[in-house]
Amino acid sequence: MVQSDNGSELLSVSQLASYLGIAERTIFLWAQQNKLPAFKLGSMWRFRRADIDEWLENQRSGPPMSNDSRSILDPIAPPSTKMRQREDEEIAEAALLEACVSYIHSIIKEETDRTVWTLDQFVKSHNLEERFGDQCIELALKRLTKNKTITIKNNTKNEYGKQIKTIHRR
Repeated sequence: MVQSDNGSELLSVSQLASYLGIAERTIFLWAQQNKLPAFKLGSMWRFRRADIDEWLENQRSGPPMSNDSRSILDPIAPPSTKMRQREDEEIAEAALLEACVSYIHSIIKEETDRTVWTLDQFVKSHNLEERFGDQCIELALKRLTKNKTITIKNNTKNEYGKQIKTIHRR
């Protein structure tokens, strides 16, 4: 082993063969084919250990090593497919709808002094649009109507004679 002037260790063919655990003949062939980082000093092949170590890392297959590498036994989440993404979105939408239904139902139960609300005022005063969105509110109201918790009437007129939707507790 020879130390070069830049401080990196120089290896001979036999030393590199021993270091890599392969035949010297393979080292000669790979050096001649430029498969290994090598140079000639006169008629002798030499190899910098730092270059060989870097070359070895580049030859490595599998995931890159990191300081916080996980055990081979750690579970790895499978890649998300479009079908799985759709399923997750459907689950999230169903949960949001259920939350909206529960929230509206709790408001109707808590406000015992009222039996009728204007739909627009009900949505605005309880900030439903921002919390759940129009489509979710519409579906929640349909579900509450189907469950006979409320009825929604379209033929009610306000004080200006304009037709408005109203929510009636059953």
